Amino acid sequence: MGKRGPKSKFKTQREKKAAHKESNRKWYKNNARNHIQNVTARRRGIQDGRHLISTPEKDIDEVVQSTDQPFEDGDSAIDSFEDIVRELRALNKRYNETLGWPDTLGLGRNWVAQLNAAIFPEDEAILLHRAEHLCEVCHSMAARIGYMTPALLKHAIELLDEEEEIERKVLQGIYFFREIVTYLQIGKDSYIEAARKGILFWQKDLDPMTPT
Repeated sequence: MGKRGPKSKFKTQREKKAAHKESNRKWYKNNARNHIQNVTARRRGIQDGRHLISTPEKDIDEVVQSTDQPFEDGDSAIDSFEDIVRELRALNKRYNETLGWPDTLGLGRNWVAQLNAAIFPEDEAILLHRAEHLCEVCHSMAARIGYMTPALLKHAIELLDEEEEIERKVLQGIYFFREIVTYLQIGKDSYIEAARKGILFWQKDLDPMTPT
């Protein structure tokens, strides 16, 4: 029988979970402004750089300033637990209303169907414009998350898991639509063919919140 691993320094699972959350809180406190930008940079060369041509990222401060407005009416300042709850609710609502799919697999299949149904050049142009717009919407949401994170760490650390979940979905949206735009700039057939080969981002089940 092999040797057992080192004894855990935590007496209970609750202590272990609390320590993990505290570790996350400290990390986010030190990296809040750059977190989204760093995650994006790690995934900029997704799929070995073969299928996704990256574009220069805007400076995160520039993005935050350009989108420093709440999704609902009211003051843009976020400085209380209630503000965090309201902002998370607004982010989830905007994501659901804009993208309309709970996962990238369903979203990807829907876009392939739309491209297959696009007969005329103007139909393809409309889809390209829509993909560009939705990519910008996702960037705007990512900026709002970055703006909200310092306040969340101060006033609502217990909502960190919920914040990470919407951040993950938004980042996936950025990669998803950036990839579509890249292919559609070549032509819709290139995207359809890539989908047939199973080499697109949403077919690889990649999670942008998981470090490589």
